[in-house]
Amino acid sequence: VEACLAWLRVTIPILLASFTSLPPIAWGWDNSEVKLRQNCGYPGIPAKECEARGCCFESNPPAVPWCFFPHLVEEGKLCV
Repeated sequence: VEACLAWLRVTIPILLASFTSLPPIAWGWDNSEVKLRQNCGYPGIPAKECEARGCCFESNPPAVPWCFFPHLVEEGKLCV
């Protein structure tokens, strides 16, 4: 049991680091759309506060703004 716990303590941080360092396209997002995000909040802003500002909230992918201004289109706003 001790050996398994020691292995997990080493392996889990390595796995998490490798997943969070992947570029957005590897997570399934269109990289060009994600790069267009203009920050509308601050780090750690709650979704409700972000949306109350009239902005979009999407907590993925990592390393890009999660609270961002929508793109305006004829039909309204578009959150990408």
